[in-house]
Amino acid sequence: MSIDLNTDAQTAKSPRLRPAVVALAMLCVVLVAFLTPYIEIVLSGTQIGSFAPPGAALLLLFALCGLVDPILRWVSRRRQGMRLHRQELLAVYAVLLACAALPSCQFAGWVLTVTTGSFYYSTPVNHWESQWEHIPDWWGPRYPDDEGAIRQFYEGLRPGRRVDWRTWAKPLLAFGPMVLALYGSFMAVSVLLGPQWIEREKLSFPLVQLPLELTDRRGDERAAWAPFFRDRVMWLGAALPILCHTLNGLHRFFPALPQIQLRGINIGAALIDKPLVAAQPVRIDVYFCLIGFAFLCSRDVPVSIWVFWLVSKLEAVFGCAMGWNPGVPGRGLRDATFPVFVAQQVGSTLTFCAMMLWAARGHLCAVWRRANSEEGSGHERICLWALAAGFVALVAWTSAGGMPVWMGAALWLLTLIFALFVHRMMAEGGVNLLWAAQSGPNYLIYALDGGRFLGPRVWMQLVSLPYFIWHFKGAVGPQSFEGLKLADAAGIPKRSLLLTMAAGMILAAVVGYFSTVGLVHHHGGGVALDAYRFQHVGQRPMQEFLAVTADPQGLQWEKLAGFFASAFVTWGLSWMRWQFVWWRLHPIGYVLSTVFVVWYLWFSVLLGSLANWAIHRYGGVRGYRSCRPLFLGLIFGDFLMLGIWTAITAVGGVRGFQLFVT
Repeated sequence: MSIDLNTDAQTAKSPRLRPAVVALAMLCVVLVAFLTPYIEIVLSGTQIGSFAPPGAALLLLFALCGLVDPILRWVSRRRQGMRLHRQELLAVYAVLLACAALPSCQFAGWVLTVTTGSFYYSTPVNHWESQWEHIPDWWGPRYPDDEGAIRQFYEGLRPGRRVDWRTWAKPLLAFGPMVLALYGSFMAVSVLLGPQWIEREKLSFPLVQLPLELTDRRGDERAAWAPFFRDRVMWLGAALPILCHTLNGLHRFFPALPQIQLRGINIGAALIDKPLVAAQPVRIDVYFCLIGFAFLCSRDVPVSIWVFWLVSKLEAVFGCAMGWNPGVPGRGLRDATFPVFVAQQVGSTLTFCAMMLWAARGHLCAVWRRANSEEGSGHERICLWALAAGFVALVAWTSAGGMPVWMGAALWLLTLIFALFVHRMMAEGGVNLLWAAQSGPNYLIYALDGGRFLGPRVWMQLVSLPYFIWHFKGAVGPQSFEGLKLADAAGIPKRSLLLTMAAGMILAAVVGYFSTVGLVHHHGGGVALDAYRFQHVGQRPMQEFLAVTADPQGLQWEKLAGFFASAFVTWGLSWMRWQFVWWRLHPIGYVLSTVFVVWYLWFSVLLGSLANWAIHRYGGVRGYRSCRPLFLGLIFGDFLMLGIWTAITAVGGVRGFQLFVT
């Protein structure tokens, strides 16, 4: 690899990324696309593509900043032309952010099972074969023509047999364009709305602060490592996760050694009688990186998360005491027991996004005027056309599967709105564990339809698509708001970066898909490798389809009441923030309290917010700046140990070692 030597100023003024940097980014994309399914499926390790920032992307940035760049700088002392600059490192990282979920939880990890599970798990008892006619023929392999290929995927290659690559090209050709159109549409949305979040509202973007620090040399270009790696306070913070994960990792191999329990500490075991049983589960999970993210963002969101988590527990207990629910409230598609958490999530999300877009109306109107004027910005005009083309392509895709055009338009509009809110949580609240139990768009549609009016082909698509358009694992979309924040902070040429991101997404989807197909076939089949991906995900779409169509319910007033009540609460919280400076509770915290992932993150967020309050209270701004490297170290140490133990288990072939349980 040869990187031309330029000053940072010259690099920032360059209208495009240089070919060597683009080639490096594509090499990293291929590496991520192959290693992600190997680690997640074959090793059953930490899901390195399913949280934010993706472990795969951040670990490669660590390698580039801590190993590759220092080596190149050492070589450049003897031979000019071998150096990576900040913009180039962050550009590669932004491309990886856009691609990391595609080989994991947004495409390759689900598509094979979603398209074939209804065939493989069909039995004479469940009679699923009677519903096969509602699955579009062009989605992928199906019974009876491709029965042998499907069985080998789930059970492993038989002796002397090879992978039927032509058969397995079908899901890639069917679902790949849809997922890429969704990613492209959301990337266009982020370009149009990004200046509002970055320049006008000045959101904190906690998830990108570590990458910015890793690459910031503060004018010191001669040193091998950036000042971040030479900061003793940072290493003091990193020492805590390094120590804990080292002990726990060694305990896995040598059980006689002690361990430090960080996950699943049950503090609600005594809550077994009604109505307190409805508060279950009450558990403590310590994520050092989440403590750091909570410290780095504005205090209001972290405080609101754990306050509203407590309120949600009190809601459940109250409902049980009144006899409105028998215990822990459910979150299923058909569930309508008090306090209808998913209904609250849907209503509050839509209300918050409506207010967010209303607040940005001035910026969006200006974008529209510039895009339609001769003197307007070319990239804004291109993004508007790209958004329109992507949306039309998405509606056409669902229409080809039997969904009416109006229903497809409603579905994809809701999808973009919900994805936008998830990215707002990341940008303002530093939330990096994002998975939810139920699809918000589907829940809303079912509350209105109840399986009574929309046809079976529509519902077959609705119950199959959430694995690609909903945050069952990780953030939906290319995390392009974070990429644009990096570009804005480091002077990366945006047009060139966006084109490279688009190329990387296509490459990641293709390589990740075929890597998954080959690895699953050659390592014993999906059933033996991952029960969640290849059993639960394979059966859930048909199970939900039958639950919806076999017993239609019609309009569900309990859910509608939850929608409107949560909308009112969200509006009230926002109004209080507009009216009173002292009001600290944020609507994002309320929305997140209705998503079950808050069970896992509330305690870490509590610790980060208390640390932020105490340091500001007694140390002021100077104290905060002095302690900031300490909390960056918590994040760095957590991800560093993720990389080290992932490498150790990969080399040793050890299955089931998960540093981050996701």
